[in-house]
Amino acid sequence: MEDITVFKQNFKNILVYGCETLENENEVLFSCLAKGYRDMTSARTTFKGIGEIFEEKEKSFKKDKNNVNGEKTYRESFYKKLAEIITKKMLSKNFDNKDFFDKAHNKTCNEIINLFHKEFSQLYVKPREFYYGSAQKLVNMTLKYFLLAAEDYKKENKVKTNSMYFNVLSSEPFLHCPIDSIIINKMNEQREKSKGKIDSTWSTKKEEEYLTLQEEIQKYVGDNESKLNYDFKVWKRKKLN
Repeated sequence: MEDITVFKQNFKNILVYGCETLENENEVLFSCLAKGYRDMTSARTTFKGIGEIFEEKEKSFKKDKNNVNGEKTYRESFYKKLAEIITKKMLSKNFDNKDFFDKAHNKTCNEIINLFHKEFSQLYVKPREFYYGSAQKLVNMTLKYFLLAAEDYKKENKVKTNSMYFNVLSSEPFLHCPIDSIIINKMNEQREKSKGKIDSTWSTKKEEEYLTLQEEIQKYVGDNESKLNYDFKVWKRKKLN
């Protein structure tokens, strides 16, 4: 198995957690999620119009006198809802096998899809919808960044059993590879011609196709390696080219 340490270090060198320390897991998760959200919304065509709705919701949020949760902005309030889903479904649990992790990952993505449809109902009017491909990017990037933060924290601190850091470190063998155009392009290079090319539009992927791509990535890295390692290797080589 190829040593993945150098590939991870590439991301740690550029990752800014937005926190003074890594002590507060909730603050770190919030920062990782915000970065994951920016990565997800890089698909500008898919998310066209969401910025304007955010602005309108911010105005209403500031006028709302019933906000008692301490959030200063609508964005902060919305990110907290996303963080609560990921925490409850994934980071509050210590997964001991791939099947349990995959089921929790699936529930997380679908709950996030439902949240986007609820919060931005005026945007996601059929046939337009918030797709599984977008949800997976948010979930997978957030977990990826949070894993790196946990690894950094572990270097100088004892990680408490059943903490979020402990749980994401324990889940590393099961973590998924975030699907985006860079990953898809690399998969197309490795793919057998008989299978045809994968459409590089990741943000509108349906659940079934996403799961098929994860299975294919597992074959590329081997049964004993995390699918997330495929992401580290592909992006590291892209940075070096």
